[in-house]
Amino acid sequence: MATTFTPTSCMSLPRIYADFNGLDRSPRRPERFVVALNTQGSLEALARAGLELCDGLRLTIWDGSDEAEDLEADVTVYYDAERQVWLGEMGEKGYRYVPAVDRSPNA
Repeated sequence: MATTFTPTSCMSLPRIYADFNGLDRSPRRPERFVVALNTQGSLEALARAGLELCDGLRLTIWDGSDEAEDLEADVTVYYDAERQVWLGEMGEKGYRYVPAVDRSPNA
């Protein structure tokens, strides 16, 4: 049986800071959550990573929960024209708690 290799299947998504205090229901899919990606922390993280927001961009977003753990979610980016803001829409699994990693600005 032949194995099909998909290059993106083994690549991790860029991990970008997002403020989970702005967690909200998605205007497109109310059963899912979104986080706005317009905070200074998100914009600085995107700039450091050399990324520009565009519809369909996949990211892993994170926020510090406490000293031992972070909140993290895989999102798909889209622009909400009504709110005039870029949003990261979480998948069906929502967010997860993960062990804290280096939170220095250059990490």
